[in-house]
Amino acid sequence: MNSSYLAFYPDRINIIASKGWFQALILVCLCLILYFPNLGGIDLWGSDEPRYAEIAREMVADGHWIVPHFNGEVYFDKPPLFFWFVGLFSLIGGEVTEFTARLPAALMALGTVLVVFFLGKKLLNQRVGFLAALMLATSPQFHKYARLVRLDLPFTFFITLAIASFLYGRIAAKQKKWYFFASWFFMGLATLLKGPLGIFLPLCVIFFYLLFNKELRFFKQIQPLSGAILFFFVVFVWFIPAHLSGGSEYTEGNTVKHGFMRLINPWNHSATFYYYFPELLVGAAPWSLFLPSALILCFSQKHTESRKRMLFPSFWFLVIFIIFNLSLSKRAGYLLPLYPAVAILVATFWDDFLNSLQPSRAISIPVYVLIASLALGVVVFPVWMRHEYGSYSYGFLIAFCALSLAALFFILFRKGKYKTLLVSIIVAAIVPEILTNQILLPRQNKYESEKPACEKIVSIVGTDGRWAVYKGFRNAYPFYVKNYPKRINNQKDLVAFLGSSQQVYCLIDKNEYQKLQKDEKISASSVCNINSNGKELLLVTNK
Repeated sequence: MNSSYLAFYPDRINIIASKGWFQALILVCLCLILYFPNLGGIDLWGSDEPRYAEIAREMVADGHWIVPHFNGEVYFDKPPLFFWFVGLFSLIGGEVTEFTARLPAALMALGTVLVVFFLGKKLLNQRVGFLAALMLATSPQFHKYARLVRLDLPFTFFITLAIASFLYGRIAAKQKKWYFFASWFFMGLATLLKGPLGIFLPLCVIFFYLLFNKELRFFKQIQPLSGAILFFFVVFVWFIPAHLSGGSEYTEGNTVKHGFMRLINPWNHSATFYYYFPELLVGAAPWSLFLPSALILCFSQKHTESRKRMLFPSFWFLVIFIIFNLSLSKRAGYLLPLYPAVAILVATFWDDFLNSLQPSRAISIPVYVLIASLALGVVVFPVWMRHEYGSYSYGFLIAFCALSLAALFFILFRKGKYKTLLVSIIVAAIVPEILTNQILLPRQNKYESEKPACEKIVSIVGTDGRWAVYKGFRNAYPFYVKNYPKRINNQKDLVAFLGSSQQVYCLIDKNEYQKLQKDEKISASSVCNINSNGKELLLVTNK
């Protein structure tokens, strides 16, 4: 076996670099490969990406740094920290682009992977840290959000830093208080990013962990008074100017309505009680298959140092998972703060298994489930690719690869090549993510992007013309047109708008326009046809 092959073995890395810098370098390179290529080559999709990018654009263009605005109006949903990051990165080039809007999430994904590496190393050993970081970096949902203009990944970064700082303080022999101060500081930043959940989640994890261990007195050591003062200082540096500028309606909207109220009011994010189980299973695949075994390992061991170190990641996972399951508002990205805990638990399970090399149902069941899932892909992938991209060819290619992997995993497991099996699973998790970035997303972009439609609009309306959208407002419109459209949702306002003495434009669904003209409800002429996300729209004008 040659040295280049040995270098891939997780347990051989210690021979190359005992202090861990080499593993950290590998992780940085892996994240650069997974998260950054083609980061700005894909247009902003959906509702969240263009909305958050537009908020940052208006910060840079209009100076709304304290009270964020969207489409020229105050934006109540989120505090401004994420938009500050995007805005500051965009100041270098002078404008917010797809790349600068996605860059903070990608950088914080890299940061979260490194934090998990050092935390796993501190809690257990170097191999656990390295494996946990690899597992986190290659989890599909983590990879997905690392390349989106969304708050979930940056929020996860600060939550992970807050929890890691607490754990470092608990383990440290000296200077404990500085770690605890760091934990309060990062909870403050998490709150500035996504509201009160930034402090609620870490404190719940810490509280229930200490309660389980009958160590609630330890709360006195985490600097509750001075730490809370530091937390409120971080938050109120923004909160007070925001209150003075935006008023109580704005600040209450951030702290109450769009903070804790999301837990008890689903708005448009309601889902079934079991929603998060399949989401976690797929989002953390293939590592999620080993999570039940890891939890059993943790709670079945008695009075061992390994069990004590695994308890906190277990509570980290369980507390956050239960909180969001009880919440009425559910979205896949909400679970991201528990992904680091999943990675540490599964890495500990594999480390324990590789130390003993004693096969049991705890390892064989998830491995065989993984093999069976890949074999099932022979049927699923061609159908899925045909539905998504109109072609069976890619689907059959992926199905062949999945079947080959299933055979490889089966042979390696049956022959007891467990280390090679683990490396193969890691590589198998990396390759699809690279192919997604370079092949699938660019191919899907032409179906999802609203940028071409916006470019057609701006070529007619310009950046200073008056225009509106009737019953079909999309968040991409103000970002790509760089001109705030008026939202119109009823015929009365539409008639009033088109009755203006100045020339105005309105984007309207073609069928809706024909119906209104037939009923003689409006007087406007069509300027051009616009296709956006499969919908036929018309840009009409009153002149």
